[in-house]
Amino acid sequence: MKKISTLLLIVILSFTSEAQTILRGKVLDKNTGESLIGATIVYGKGMGTATDFDGNYSISLPTGERSVQVSYVGYKAINKSCSH
Repeated sequence: MKKISTLLLIVILSFTSEAQTILRGKVLDKNTGESLIGATIVYGKGMGTATDFDGNYSISLPTGERSVQVSYVGYKAINKSCSH
């Protein structure tokens, strides 16, 4: 049986003047450091994005506290809270 690895999430927050927060980062396999193409980043029902070919993503979030989930098939999902 395959061992399920956890995701490593690198997050860089920046701000815009429109009361929005831009969440940017890269999703990598914790053990190998390989980019995970198509990992999903979701912050609300039907609101989210997927990583590109290099594992990068960028998503605009409303200002305030948000819970973000990162998931990928065969990996344990990660939930993080952020507020700005």
